[in-house]
Amino acid sequence: MDENIKNEKEKEQEPDLEAAIAAAKEEKAKMIAKNMAASSFEDEVIRDNGSQPKVDTALKKATEAVNAVGNGAGSPSVRRTASFPAQRDSDNMANRRNGSGARRRPPQQQGSAQRKRPQGAASKRRPPARRKKKSKAPLIVCLSLLGAIVLGLAITYIVGMVKYKGVFLANTFINNIDVSGKTKEEAYNMLKEKSDLKDSITIVRLDNSQIQLPLNEIGYTDKTQYEVEKFYNSQNHYNWFGAKFSNTQFELNEKFTYDKVMLETLLKKKVMSSASGKAPENATIQKSTDGSGYVIIKEKPGDKITADKIKNLYDYVEQSLDAGRYVIDISGVDCYETAAITADSLKEECERLNKMNSMSITIDFVHSKETINGSQIMSWISFDEKTKDGIVVDMKKVEAYVETLAEKYDTYGKDRQFKTTKKGVITIKGGDKQANDTGCYGWWIDQQKTMELIKDTIVAGSGGTIKPVFYQNPNSKYTYACDESVWTKDKDYGNTYVEIDIAAQHMYYYVNGKIAKEFDFVSGYLYDKNRYTREGVYKVWAKQSPSRLKGEGWDVQVQYWINFSLYGAGFHDASWQYGVFGGNKYKTSGGGSHGCINMSLEGAKYVYTNVPINTPVFIYNIEKAANGAATKPN
Repeated sequence: MDENIKNEKEKEQEPDLEAAIAAAKEEKAKMIAKNMAASSFEDEVIRDNGSQPKVDTALKKATEAVNAVGNGAGSPSVRRTASFPAQRDSDNMANRRNGSGARRRPPQQQGSAQRKRPQGAASKRRPPARRKKKSKAPLIVCLSLLGAIVLGLAITYIVGMVKYKGVFLANTFINNIDVSGKTKEEAYNMLKEKSDLKDSITIVRLDNSQIQLPLNEIGYTDKTQYEVEKFYNSQNHYNWFGAKFSNTQFELNEKFTYDKVMLETLLKKKVMSSASGKAPENATIQKSTDGSGYVIIKEKPGDKITADKIKNLYDYVEQSLDAGRYVIDISGVDCYETAAITADSLKEECERLNKMNSMSITIDFVHSKETINGSQIMSWISFDEKTKDGIVVDMKKVEAYVETLAEKYDTYGKDRQFKTTKKGVITIKGGDKQANDTGCYGWWIDQQKTMELIKDTIVAGSGGTIKPVFYQNPNSKYTYACDESVWTKDKDYGNTYVEIDIAAQHMYYYVNGKIAKEFDFVSGYLYDKNRYTREGVYKVWAKQSPSRLKGEGWDVQVQYWINFSLYGAGFHDASWQYGVFGGNKYKTSGGGSHGCINMSLEGAKYVYTNVPINTPVFIYNIEKAANGAATKPN
């Protein structure tokens, strides 16, 4: 009980509940005093006479004791009264035992004994025990705590109202930007800072340089502040505490309106004035650095905008703005002058060029072959997009190559060693190529046409084997080529030929090294340079029967005409010789011809019929045989 009083006194020290605790302590003290007084008086009555106490007397005493406590006896008196029954119990413990030393039964047991007394004896009844009052202190404490909590919540709410006054509530986001606790101005600045839309639109050109289009010059009105104000006003700031438990997401539509005419006018002015007007460069094919092949050099764009495509630029920029893009790259817009030749268009051509590295061209000269290999071809060619095929062949290099072929394989115009029938081995001059009266036999490469053939073969990319082109006289259609079957590295004729000995006025026709036929003839007037039969090597290249021969001052009809020269000389029958051939008639003006070989009708017919085209004709004029000259055929 003393411990309870002590605890109650300690609670008196709390400042906020001092009055309540003091009242509770005083009430409790009164109750304790009453209980103690009642117990004391009851015990005294029973101990004195063992009879039923008078209730009124006991209650009166208890009331007096309680009043004494309430009237200011103070805490010490209460403590003394509280200890009195216990002290008295200790002092009278011995007196409670009977004369025999046995412990005296407590009043409860004595009451049981009295019930066993004779019915006639008057039984003493014990007064009913008083029920103790429950303490109100816990209730007071709880109420006090509840009041403190309510007060704290009220203070917290007020603090929150002050904190969120003029700012966005907690967990507030605009376009995923956290604006919690931010003022409207701060939120606006954050949105502008993180937004793609600044104070101007950025146009990125082909060369990565940038052009700025100020928004205020295209009729733009910024509605961001208005939207932020609207978002702020939509929040219930009285419910600031509820915002802490949920997110609020606002979406700001940055699409803006602008004046298209102003935009297009400004765009044209800025872009066109800043462009250099540089035209695009076409893609091209170039040789690799190691020379082993070809590579494509990509086209280079210019920044020259064509007037007929500028609308494409306007449309692209406007579509980008409508989609919320404010940094606009116009390098890919179809508004520029484009390269005529692109890298993609050259892929096939480049592949074709590189295939030439493995291509070869073989030139067939019958007895020999010449090969142009891939590396040589690659050194002759280059690429030019302006040409039809794109491939340019260096014709000077081809010409130099063909000239080496001509030097090696041309036989026309060259001197020849010839073994005559009766005058030994002689040298027959080839003469001047430009003079058609010095022989026309042999192989003569038409260099120009052979160069063109090689070039065409290269461009076609086909390669393979070709035959050289030989020169053809544009007037007579005479071709400077011979019988391929007899062409060897050492000679361009075989063992079948016609031999004309001017001095002997005799001819031999050899077939496979043997004389097949021989005739006398009359040649041109020896002492007239316009009529004599010229020495050299010729070939049979044209025949006609019958034929009409015309010249200056003469016009005759012959039966057989066999042409072997380019200056008008040939074999033919000559009835005006009256069957007399050979001898010295060629040395007389009236007997010699105008350069032809006059023959009998029989002889002319034989040559016409039996001597084939391309048969060589060797003409020489030697009076005497060389020392040791053989008298047998070649």
